Amino acid sequence: MSSASYSASIQPDIRLRAIVLGSGALLGITGVLITCQLPVTAPWRWLAVLLWLGFGLAECLRTLVSYRERHRYILYAGGAMDIIMRDGTRATGSLAAGSLVLPTIAWLCVRASSGRCCGELVRGNAHSNEDWRRLQVICRHPTAC
Repeated sequence: MSSASYSASIQPDIRLRAIVLGSGALLGITGVLITCQLPVTAPWRWLAVLLWLGFGLAECLRTLVSYRERHRYILYAGGAMDIIMRDGTRATGSLAAGSLVLPTIAWLCVRASSGRCCGELVRGNAHSNEDWRRLQVICRHPTAC
């Protein structure tokens, strides 16, 4: 089999996406609580809280929009990928720095050709899923992950 056709098809789990979004919201609230304890005057504290909430909310919304648009990923040797959208269209992308593949779970930093980057938590079993095994092989190459 040539390396050009070697690919792994990964379908994200909605429960793992909910965990990512929920942890983002929880960490955002934790950041607000910590920011409220800063030893600065009240106007600066409120400014910091508003900035933290603004950036956190924007990041959660970007992630939610990406999750709603993206249905599946097809990863190729070398780190290139096709992003299959919910409506069936394809977009190109690549694995960005920060991707990590472990035996049963992976964090994929997906960068679309538009420049938007999104983290995707996926899981699999190498014993029963050939695509998961292929993902692990693809990510062993230094240029992929």
